[in-house]
Amino acid sequence: MFGMIGIVVIFVMVFGGYMLAGGKLGIILKAMPFEMVMIGGAAIGTFFVANDFPAVKRTGKDLKKVFQGPKWQAKCPIPDVCIDERRLPLFIARATLRELIAGLEARAFGGATR
Repeated sequence: MFGMIGIVVIFVMVFGGYMLAGGKLGIILKAMPFEMVMIGGAAIGTFFVANDFPAVKRTGKDLKKVFQGPKWQAKCPIPDVCIDERRLPLFIARATLRELIAGLEARAFGGATR
């Protein structure tokens, strides 16, 4: 999803800036297919020259992941409400430890925080 949003933002900014500067969009639209082939081909060719085959392969897989979206989806809007029973004691211990440390700091520093 963010990949698509990024592409849209790029095109809006580039073409919007061109039009705000007084450029005529018709010229760009007429030349766009040829420019995309030249610029895209040069970018892809440069990428192949600069990287080894395993890196190119990984990039293809990772590029696919960009457009698939996140693997993890939040089941609960508030994570502390949806705590697994096995992890609940850890969260209780963490909260208790924080309270204990805050109490010790209050005693040690006379109520003043660092």
